Amino acid sequence: MSKTDVTLDLERRIFLYSRGQFGCDEVTIGPFGRERVDFITLDFKGNWRCYEIKASKNDYHSKAQITFIGNLNYYVMPGDLYEELKDEIPTHVGVLVPCGQSGLESVKKARRQAIACSETVLYASLIRSLYRTYERVRASDDEPIITSYKRKVAQLENEIHRVRGRESDARWEGRRMKTFMRRHGLIAEYESECDREDGFQ
Repeated sequence: MSKTDVTLDLERRIFLYSRGQFGCDEVTIGPFGRERVDFITLDFKGNWRCYEIKASKNDYHSKAQITFIGNLNYYVMPGDLYEELKDEIPTHVGVLVPCGQSGLESVKKARRQAIACSETVLYASLIRSLYRTYERVRASDDEPIITSYKRKVAQLENEIHRVRGRESDARWEGRRMKTFMRRHGLIAEYESECDREDGFQ
């Protein structure tokens, strides 16, 4: 299905709004690609932002899956559509609407939350999507843009190695804690407490 002029305009505005961050459109999440985010960005403070574009009321109410997995999540939509839908939008989701010729402004602030998957998955998904865009750009022979994309991919690849190391350390600490609890006969109580924290009880 081809994109509407409204959708294309909102995509362009997100791109301009997020300059200075790592970002890419149509990012497929995970190795098998069942979820896709319209636009994802990562800033230098480690904040992941997800943007979902809604060009019409029917678009908002469609059965297409909404993948809000970032620290900060936003709908991007026309201002008049926001006025129609503002009572339906979840509390934690922010809203950006067009402003001027090419800008976006916030009319509803996003509430920060923990990312909904591992950072490694997010980094790998963003890198894969940037490679896809890089391949398109390379065909244009625009050397400055090609160099820019190469630099972004290299920076993200370095970062993913750091994150993988941090997640590996966290798994090791978890195993060490369970070993300690088991040795002192506290493992059942420890696992029960973990279940309560995760909302299983």
